[in-house]
Amino acid sequence: MDIYPDSLPAQMAVILFILLFAYLSRQNPRRAALLFPIILPLYLIKIQLKFPVPSSQFPAINTIPTNLLEILMIIFLIVNFKLVWQGIHQLAFQVSRYFIFAAGCLLLAVILSTVYAINLPTALGAAKSWFVLPMLLFFALLPTLQSPRYRQKFLYFLALSGAVITLMTLPFIWQNLYGYDGRLTGIFLSPNHLAMALVPGILALVIPLSSSGSSILSFPRRRESRIVLRLLLFLELVILYLTYSYGAWIGLFVAILFLPHQKSTSPLSPPYQGGGLRGGIAEGKKLIAYGLGLTAILVTVFLSQLSNPKLQHIIKGDYYSSLHSRLMIWQSALVISKDYWLTGIGAGNFQQAYLDYQKYFPEPYIEWAVPQPHNILLAFLTELGITGLIGFILILITTLKKLMAYGLWLMADPLTLWAFAYLIYTIIHGLIDTPYFKNDLAIVFWLALAAIWASQPKQKSRQS
Repeated sequence: MDIYPDSLPAQMAVILFILLFAYLSRQNPRRAALLFPIILPLYLIKIQLKFPVPSSQFPAINTIPTNLLEILMIIFLIVNFKLVWQGIHQLAFQVSRYFIFAAGCLLLAVILSTVYAINLPTALGAAKSWFVLPMLLFFALLPTLQSPRYRQKFLYFLALSGAVITLMTLPFIWQNLYGYDGRLTGIFLSPNHLAMALVPGILALVIPLSSSGSSILSFPRRRESRIVLRLLLFLELVILYLTYSYGAWIGLFVAILFLPHQKSTSPLSPPYQGGGLRGGIAEGKKLIAYGLGLTAILVTVFLSQLSNPKLQHIIKGDYYSSLHSRLMIWQSALVISKDYWLTGIGAGNFQQAYLDYQKYFPEPYIEWAVPQPHNILLAFLTELGITGLIGFILILITTLKKLMAYGLWLMADPLTLWAFAYLIYTIIHGLIDTPYFKNDLAIVFWLALAAIWASQPKQKSRQS
């Protein structure tokens, strides 16, 4: 749902909001950065920047399309460029040069794919929105996210992001405004995107609420507060259910299953410590019960879909099922990637290439409006080439290696656990969709990376 502020009051409101954010970014960049999780939907507010250049002479630069979220990011990055440079220096010389190499590969792929893009304006816009600005924001947040108290606040705002999306979606449920297929879309362009936008906020609630006694970083301990948070989580899960996004359901389930079960009152105590053999057996039984409980919930949810035509088509293997449609899209993406394996077709250009390659297939496509190939690896390969795919995979490997090598998976603060869970979700859901190639999703991905690379274990893991 793209929004264009054409009226004068709307334009004045946008300008005032930009000025206030610029002032906050200059006076207190830490507080301004906290707002990013909850202002992500502002990319839906489209803005056309017009310049006094004769369109007949320079038609390409007469008008530059952008959105409110991008403008706010650019202002924040310009005002706090020292933070960006500090983050680059910190990561390159103090933390991991391997990650810098991986990010460099990705950035090189973005440049090459843009130069050789089949549609240059589209590639330029996507490269700016999905890669350049999120990566710069990643480096700007590295120094800031080192503070434990700030990390706690950041988790609060991540949880608040889910609440904001929930409040904006509830009117659609109340007025029975669903898509043509009966799936909830809300303010977004597709039900899958609504589901992907909800997951970060859901995980930000699941992690602290699943810990006994709310021991992790003083998440609200009052009974009334926890009831409100549980109610909010329930509403978000209901909305997620109404999207009927099976990929998001499975990805969220696996992400929660991968989280370490918090038992002890110390946020740094691994679940296997304490209690000796008997305590370990008891904890093992609880972990098994935890996994079985989550599995039962997932199975129950899918059983509720047995009468849903979408699931019935998949089970019966119908020609017009979403699974068969994805298979055709993947085949097309593989053919495209063979022709553009080195440079890619350019970010955001899959729709055009997909339609151009219909002539190579004897059967007509089931779906024609396909902005992405419904697989995150194929998306990086087709749009950025082999270098972009390698860079993305190396980023995931180096980040997960840091988590495991330093014991952060078991000895993590809630923000690190959230980031770890979100990366797991991205990998799983990315097998059948592309939870990255949107303005807000790309930013959340790099926020998760920043949360991990800025974290430090407070004690060394005990190994026998």
